[in-house]
Amino acid sequence: MKQFIIHSTDGVILRTGTCPDEVFSLQRSGDELIMEGVADDSTQRIVDGEVVAKPALTSTEQAAVVMLEIRQLRDLLLSGSDWTQVTDSPMTAAQRSDWQTYRQSLRDLTNSFSNATTIEEVTFPTVPN
Repeated sequence: MKQFIIHSTDGVILRTGTCPDEVFSLQRSGDELIMEGVADDSTQRIVDGEVVAKPALTSTEQAAVVMLEIRQLRDLLLSGSDWTQVTDSPMTAAQRSDWQTYRQSLRDLTNSFSNATTIEEVTFPTVPN
């Protein structure tokens, strides 16, 4: 069995895996290249056919990554609670109000944590009962 890395021509690791020796090939397929080896796409990339560490993100780049994570999690939580705001939901007016407050807190996350450098710094609001 051979371990392989499939990467783009600009060095981004697209996927990794294992295959039988007889299936492995060093042929190019479109904009993807395959090479034998092991790599971690979160911390490494391919440069001149070698697996190398990715350069550290600048603070601005790191903040952008965290903001994207915040937005993705927030959007999932908002879409999962959309049902609480429809007129025929089985909630009381007080419960609906609690959910409205919760949903507004979710929307405010991007402003409240605009300087976060890790997702662990973000405090998501508590889901109402």
